Amino acid sequence: MWAADSLNGAAGALRQVTAIVLALMICTVSGPLRTKAQATRLSSAAGKGFGSTVSAVGDRVAVGSPDEADNAGAVYVYRIVPGQGWSLEARLAGIGKERFGQSVAMDGAQLLVGAPDGGPMGGGSAYLLRSDSLGWHRVEHLVPPQPGQGDKMGAAVALRGLVAMVGAPLRAAGSGAVYVFEQTGPVQWGLRQVLTTSASGAAHLGGALDLEQDIALVGAPLSDEQRGQEAGMAFVFERTGSSDWAERATLVAGDATGGSAFGASVSVDVHALSGRATVFVGAPFAGAATAGAAYLFSQVGGQWTQRARYESAGRMAQDRIGSSLAVAEDHFLIGMPGVDADAGAVTVLTIDTTVFAWHERAWHASPQQPMTTAFGHALAISSSFMVVGAPLESKTDSTSGAAYIFERSVALGPVPGPPHSADEWASYPNPFSNRVTIRLPSACVPPLNLTIINIVGRQVAMLPGPNAWQRTVTWQPPNHLAHGVYVVTGTYGYMPCGTHLMVRSR
Repeated sequence: MWAADSLNGAAGALRQVTAIVLALMICTVSGPLRTKAQATRLSSAAGKGFGSTVSAVGDRVAVGSPDEADNAGAVYVYRIVPGQGWSLEARLAGIGKERFGQSVAMDGAQLLVGAPDGGPMGGGSAYLLRSDSLGWHRVEHLVPPQPGQGDKMGAAVALRGLVAMVGAPLRAAGSGAVYVFEQTGPVQWGLRQVLTTSASGAAHLGGALDLEQDIALVGAPLSDEQRGQEAGMAFVFERTGSSDWAERATLVAGDATGGSAFGASVSVDVHALSGRATVFVGAPFAGAATAGAAYLFSQVGGQWTQRARYESAGRMAQDRIGSSLAVAEDHFLIGMPGVDADAGAVTVLTIDTTVFAWHERAWHASPQQPMTTAFGHALAISSSFMVVGAPLESKTDSTSGAAYIFERSVALGPVPGPPHSADEWASYPNPFSNRVTIRLPSACVPPLNLTIINIVGRQVAMLPGPNAWQRTVTWQPPNHLAHGVYVVTGTYGYMPCGTHLMVRSR
């Protein structure tokens, strides 16, 4: 609930609690919507690493399971049947130990699958498949003209229309490369170009890929930048008039530090009406707490410029914020598979483009929390639904992994109000489970006392006030604390500075 309360002190807050608690129970909570349900769970009895990668388009979902069948791998394609729900349309199997399904990308009735441990000399390859009235068929096996052992071709893939891109991040002694294939006939595809970069320190180029219209974004997360080893980079390539692809920009984080792995995930969005391009880059080990972050870039005067950075206010080490990303019509999805000791979570944001400030609309915790699932390891979004991979979820000793499908209306949360000002109380996620971050208004200045009381007026916690340069406080309630409504009050000396209502759910 992103709500500002004008009550004076705990007594005033309690007079309001009884009147609003029923409304809280029956109304949709405004601000970030937290959900652990309302999702369709997909899994396989043979799955291992099921949910490591996901892709979605139209009424179909593809889920990679690269570790099953002794690392041969498989991809599961599901299709929604009106009135019946989601049904398995096909299981596509790999061979040998090629880890088929390490990466997947769908476009229309076509599917591109990476198999980084297969192919000639074990250097990796990718498969193009197509669906028709008779089912799914392999159209082309994409291999490099000069394969190299351990190139990991197929570690990442992207597919749009007549163009397929396949990353080989260990090509050329770890510098990396991206193979660009184009359709040349009804079922024929040929190699058009090999993308590389001459940027100093670039490494692992092709470790992450996305493609939209004439813009390709390529991650190189192990690149050494001047501010640290393996700080990471990402590269923007644009299609020229000759249909070749040219490198246009090198992207680095404005606060780059060593080991951030900037470029481990990438996503591109081209607005359907304005044609405005926005690119999104994840750095799952960025920040002082190595909790991770995500960065947004857009073009300003023809130059790609960082416009915003996202990190969770309640971040903790190894949350791995930005491990996966997806963008759809100004909605930004960020995977955080390390949250809550690898249970995982996904946050959904919009952005105020006038000041480039994030607005969090929804927070999806793992439906199996607190189980270790790595929920948020993989993400995809279509016009109708969001798909989240949880490859570490385990129901038996021999199988692992799941994927969850959220209807778009649930996934993206309620229609947002105006962006919240610095003079408002806020808490997120709200409702919360085992951790909540409280943002304080500017009226609450140190030295500050924060008290949390329950619905009957009993004090349940005293929180240490923030330092002068901080505006947030994180509270982790004990497990035995009941679910329900809680009120946090702030006092500056003897003067109250406001109250805020929060809901704990289980």
